[in-house]
Amino acid sequence: MKVKTKKITQIGFNTVVLLTALNVNAGTIAPTDSPTATTISQTNCSYISTNSPFAFTLSRNVGLAYNCSTTAVAVNTGNTKGKFTYGGSSNGGSVKQCGTTAVSTANGYTVTAPSTSADGCS
Repeated sequence: MKVKTKKITQIGFNTVVLLTALNVNAGTIAPTDSPTATTISQTNCSYISTNSPFAFTLSRNVGLAYNCSTTAVAVNTGNTKGKFTYGGSSNGGSVKQCGTTAVSTANGYTVTAPSTSADGCS
């Protein structure tokens, strides 16, 4: 029985170490009728330099989901009154429409933590 407990403890410890090493951050910004500036810093996204946080304002009714690692960032965004969402990533650096079928979202995005190794649509 001790062996199983040690293995489970070791797996849990390894998972914590791996997640800390990857330093992955994900978050969302909710759509609003009165957009305000949002500041993103290294605390929110490890891809950002500690010396270079940035502030931006989304358009009215636009929501955004992001996912960051130390080497990449991906976003998924859209307007709550629009038909499509859009994804982008630092892997390739482009933004594209996610799919050709119209979607309806209450928050503006369809993926809450887009893959940093893909195009932001998955």
